[in-house]
Amino acid sequence: RDIQKDEEVFIDYGEEWETEWRSHVQRIASNFDLNEEKLHYSSKAVYLMNENKFKSEYHKWSKSHFSVCHHSQFPTDEGSAIVVSSSSSFQGIHFNDEGFEMSAHYTSHGINNWFPCKILRADEKDFTFDVVFFQNNVDSHHVLRRQKYLNVEYLKFISKPYKGDNHQRVAFRHPIKIPDDVFPPVWMDLSSQ
Repeated sequence: RDIQKDEEVFIDYGEEWETEWRSHVQRIASNFDLNEEKLHYSSKAVYLMNENKFKSEYHKWSKSHFSVCHHSQFPTDEGSAIVVSSSSSFQGIHFNDEGFEMSAHYTSHGINNWFPCKILRADEKDFTFDVVFFQNNVDSHHVLRRQKYLNVEYLKFISKPYKGDNHQRVAFRHPIKIPDDVFPPVWMDLSSQ
């Protein structure tokens, strides 16, 4: 019969795939510990970070995760600009901080309107963060733009490029073998050509 509006199609990938998936989930679950640096790669770990954004150990960027802030909160007033040159820094953020390089990529590609930012301070009572956005090449300087009262909803943690689950050697990869009888005969016309 034809698929009706709002119906979903579920495909059974087969017992072999299911067995491999269950085994993979068991291996991952038995090794999962949010406090281990190596598992900040996990999308589950990043998800849990976003469930508790005020936990201070998440605020510092790791090898595999960083914080981003929504572009709608990017401050443009003169008082928000902090110039960082090769001979100066601001609260530990230097001219060669990886945030400037990441910012160039994110702003040029406009990825989901979220741009790299670093947390300077968190105020859980007011649900706000004091953050700096990265801005590149303003009169051959790097500039930070400070937003002292960023609402919690405009900040999130994400995996760094190429550090997400799907880029790991332990990612789940197993062929999906779909039986031919799942497809209507009209779709199986390659043999008749």
